[in-house]
Amino acid sequence: MKESFREQFRDFVQQQGINFDELSDTGRSKQMARFFAIRVLEPLNPTLIPEDAEEFEACVIDGKDDSGIDLLVVDEQSVVIVQAKYAGAKKQSRRPVEEKADFDRFLSVLKRMVEGPKIHAMNQKLREALSEVDFENANFQLFYITLRQVS
Repeated sequence: MKESFREQFRDFVQQQGINFDELSDTGRSKQMARFFAIRVLEPLNPTLIPEDAEEFEACVIDGKDDSGIDLLVVDEQSVVIVQAKYAGAKKQSRRPVEEKADFDRFLSVLKRMVEGPKIHAMNQKLREALSEVDFENANFQLFYITLRQVS
């Protein structure tokens, strides 16, 4: 068993046929959200994460106008939102520091979701996913995961 999160994450990406070393930190963040969903969230709630590859891909929101959401899973009354920040420096003392503004922006993600695309720029995948959310009755789980040094 691999000892570190980074080693397990690297192996996960490589097993998908993706060259980890060729990914940008943004690409690695997107893959980190997938890794978190499949290796952490799914074992805790096996019915939450879609098994079908196309359905899972529809949950991956990351990109331009994503409103700070890398992964959005809507399952009956549960909504899971994941924002991932990857930092690639090898020495911990040289890792980029997690900006407080990035985390603070994530804290307001629900407000942006409720206000919707009339107020905030939102890509098509996000708009489609939000149309499935029952804001009145849903239970929301927010996960902000980072390999950056916490400020």
